[in-house]
Amino acid sequence: MFSEITDRLIQASSTGELGDEILQAREEYFSGVKDINSEESFYDERMNAFLEWYCIERPVGKTGKTPLAIFLANMEKSIGTNEKLFLEALGLSIHSTFRLKRISEKTATLIDLFTNAVHETTDTGNSKNIGMNVVFEARLIPYNGSNVYGRTFLVHPREAKGAILQEIRRAKKERRLDAAAFMQHLSTLWIRQARYKGVITGVIYSKEELSKPNTSIL
Repeated sequence: MFSEITDRLIQASSTGELGDEILQAREEYFSGVKDINSEESFYDERMNAFLEWYCIERPVGKTGKTPLAIFLANMEKSIGTNEKLFLEALGLSIHSTFRLKRISEKTATLIDLFTNAVHETTDTGNSKNIGMNVVFEARLIPYNGSNVYGRTFLVHPREAKGAILQEIRRAKKERRLDAAAFMQHLSTLWIRQARYKGVITGVIYSKEELSKPNTSIL
């Protein structure tokens, strides 16, 4: 949905005065895995997630404004009403880790694992592709009375679900849950799993690995 205006946002946010900014942001985002390269099978998937995070969430320098806010201010008079509404919706999007509670013919119900909030989306196609009984990272964009998925998708191994849920419960109980930092750490573990296919999931998503302290950049 609105792929053209999203691509324009990314283009404007990665060139000119923001050219150096996106390079610094990429280094921050992938610091746990020393970056990714275009030959890796998950490159496009992870770059889509990075670009959404960079454009929507990361402030530029000391301005306090995100690339999205800057783009909206600069392009307000040259974009259509629907495009503007969609870009504003991007700014209100929910980037979190979820599980699917149910999928019906017309809607899918998701549970935010950090807040326990319940969300619905009419995008049942992507929801079915994700599948039940898994933990996944995604971005929900509130648009036209419902939620639509953004370009961020990361489905963790089914075998890791129990360990992830247990760590979230422990962190909540001990009042140490930093949702953004934990989500970034999960992304790092997922990339390690993808790179080292010979290592069993339980080793990479172990209790010790999941509970390691980390610094939030999301």
